[in-house]
Amino acid sequence: MDTRTDDLKRRLNAKTIHDLRQIGRAVGVVRPADGKKDRLIDCILSIAIGETDPAAPAVRGAHPKSQEYDRQLVADILRCREVSLSPDGQEIQSGTEISVGSGAESDALDFVADGILEKCDGR
Repeated sequence: MDTRTDDLKRRLNAKTIHDLRQIGRAVGVVRPADGKKDRLIDCILSIAIGETDPAAPAVRGAHPKSQEYDRQLVADILRCREVSLSPDGQEIQSGTEISVGSGAESDALDFVADGILEKCDGR
């Protein structure tokens, strides 16, 4: 493992089983409510390094009790996957830095919206 995955593993180990299940749902772990903490961490890291593909979200069964999860950690996991799957294994250099808020700091923002952020025409 490299420093990026070591950091992810350290951050995942600090989470509770409930937090890991929510993160697992967000990144595409198969059946995130099953199994123990170590299994969830291994599945999340496997997705992060590109060993396994994310699963589609389940449409059957009860909905999770909470939709809250560490959005910045999920963004870092997906970024690690992007770097791991890139042809040269290097992070794509970009002048744009995007961070994801948890919603707690939304009072500091003038405008809050849900949606997908797309980068077009090099802007």
